[in-house]
Amino acid sequence: TDNGGCGSFSSCTDNVGAAPTCADIDECATDNGGCGSFSSCTDNVGAAPTCADIDECATDNGGCGSFSSCTDNVGAAPTCADLNECATDNGGCGSATFFTCVDNVGAAATCADIDECATDNGGCGNAAFFTCADNEGAAATCADINECATENGGCGSAAFFACTDNVGAAPSCADIDECATDNGGCGSATFFTCADNEGAAPTCADIDECATDNGGCGSATFFTCADNEGAAPTCADIDECATDNGGCGDATYYSCADNEGAAPTCADIDECATDNGGCGDATFVTCADNEGAAPTCADIDECSTDNGGCGDATFVTCADNQGAAPTCADIDECAVNNGGCGDVALNHCSDNDGAVPTCTAIDDVAVFGLACSFSTAAGGSSDCSLTTAPYGKTGLDNYTVLGGQNQRVTLAANSVAYDSGTELLTFSATVENLLWQTLGTIDDVTLDSAGVRLFLSRIVVTAGTGAISVTNADGTSTFTAPDQSYFQFDEMILMNETSSPRTVALNVPSSVETFTAYFLVSSQVAVKLVINEVLANPVGTLTDVTMEWFEVFNAGLFPVNMAGFYIGDTAASGDRPLHLIAGEQLLIEPAGYLVFGNTTNTTDNGGVPVDYAYGSALALANSLDAVRLISPAGYVAGTPPTYVEFERASYLNAAISAQAGISRELKNPYLDNANMDGSNWGDASVTATYGPGGRGTPGAQNSVYIP
Repeated sequence: TDNGGCGSFSSCTDNVGAAPTCADIDECATDNGGCGSFSSCTDNVGAAPTCADIDECATDNGGCGSFSSCTDNVGAAPTCADLNECATDNGGCGSATFFTCVDNVGAAATCADIDECATDNGGCGNAAFFTCADNEGAAATCADINECATENGGCGSAAFFACTDNVGAAPSCADIDECATDNGGCGSATFFTCADNEGAAPTCADIDECATDNGGCGSATFFTCADNEGAAPTCADIDECATDNGGCGDATYYSCADNEGAAPTCADIDECATDNGGCGDATFVTCADNEGAAPTCADIDECSTDNGGCGDATFVTCADNQGAAPTCADIDECAVNNGGCGDVALNHCSDNDGAVPTCTAIDDVAVFGLACSFSTAAGGSSDCSLTTAPYGKTGLDNYTVLGGQNQRVTLAANSVAYDSGTELLTFSATVENLLWQTLGTIDDVTLDSAGVRLFLSRIVVTAGTGAISVTNADGTSTFTAPDQSYFQFDEMILMNETSSPRTVALNVPSSVETFTAYFLVSSQVAVKLVINEVLANPVGTLTDVTMEWFEVFNAGLFPVNMAGFYIGDTAASGDRPLHLIAGEQLLIEPAGYLVFGNTTNTTDNGGVPVDYAYGSALALANSLDAVRLISPAGYVAGTPPTYVEFERASYLNAAISAQAGISRELKNPYLDNANMDGSNWGDASVTATYGPGGRGTPGAQNSVYIP
């Protein structure tokens, strides 16, 4: 009770059985000891607390903030008042010259840069000519306005006017001379002029460089100058020769050679150097140049040198042709003196183009021995009926001699007359041909140059005395003896025909009463060579190149030497060149055969017994072809040669005359053999074989032979 005697400012804690414990009450701990919220409370032990005013401004500026003043109020909240920071040191904004300071209640002052340029252009001067650039916290920067930078300062197009800025004043405008820079865009000033136009584009014009000093090309006498727009001129040498031949004279006779940059060179034209001066072929005409005039042309006599290229002048004549090649002509040596071959009745002369003629003994000439007895009494008479007459064979060993009147020929002595005053005995002689082969020709086509000759080999006086001679012979020749007289019948005498009469005149002395005249009739006898068998189309292992062949049969009475004859074939495209049978002798006996083929090699030709190989000279087609024979007398050399066929076998139909591997055979050598497709010919028999597979009878009687 009574707070245990602790007093009013202490707490009393009862202690059981003991005095209470008194403890000072800290009044300040509760409700700040009653001092209030704006005073401090200081506890006093056992007594009331001491209250003292708190100066709130001393701590954190009394809560007024950093931008207000704090006035302490005893026992009450402090009074806060805004501080005008701008009043002191321009609020820390810096120099008041460059910054404004705006006080903000309870907050920091707002500092703002002063834009000096906003007033009186910042003191820079007339804003038309100066810019004012505000600088924060510093004086403004004044700069002259380059009026030229905008719209070229009002001077006009900057392409044509220059604008010069003037500090603090209007710019200066001046026309731009575009030509002063890069020649105003006209191009190289070497090639273009530039004319300035005020306020407009310049005028460009090409410079004609040629107008000055001929454009640098050199003398205008010798060079042309061609202006090129915007480029160097083209210089070209003037070809003075193109006009009036450069003054050299007539261009026909003078050449003008242009010299670059100088006068042309004139020279006489050697017209002869080109196309022989128009004289013609230089091979045949000479050309002599004449200065300033037409050349002189002269024919070259080619024949005067090397016989004009015709060959040996012994064998070829050369005829000069004005302005052209000479005409070369073979000399037919055989036409004169039988070409030196001897008696024309005994030796055949074959002319060779440009060479010595070929002399061949005529071993197929028939010589007939005959005799007639004559009497001078009663005006003369004759008797030629002697059937056996000693004709004398001396010198006739190489000839076929057939004696006897009326056996092969008949000699007639008609119209006998003897004139004792002139001692001339005359008679008309004729020769009748009893052979089936024609006399006086080798091929029934061409008259032999010797015709049919009647030689008077000898005369025997059988009564009386005296020497008898011939007075009107056609010639003399060595036959059985030197200088034998002969009478010539220039005609072909066919079988059973009689020659034209020939007058014979003999000088018979009147002292001769009777005499016998021995005659030799010499004549070429027509050959009877027959194309008898032909294989035109080999087959199997046989080929056209090596295995074609044909056969010739001698249907005449006498042997024939076929050397010097010509063989050939023909075709739809025309005759092929003839082939000359070479060598000195290729004899075919009467009733004999000769086989002609590509080769004599029986391995290559399929086993054919070829007597004469013609190589590739003949190439028998399977149709429209023929085999031909031409005698030496029927062939005349030349370009082209001329000739007459005496034997020809033709065929048209391959299915008939050119069956594969089968020869075509003539049924009888004396039948007409002209048409191999015809009925006179037949196919070789199946039993008539030769070699490994051919059908035919080469060199033997035909399998289809009909007697």
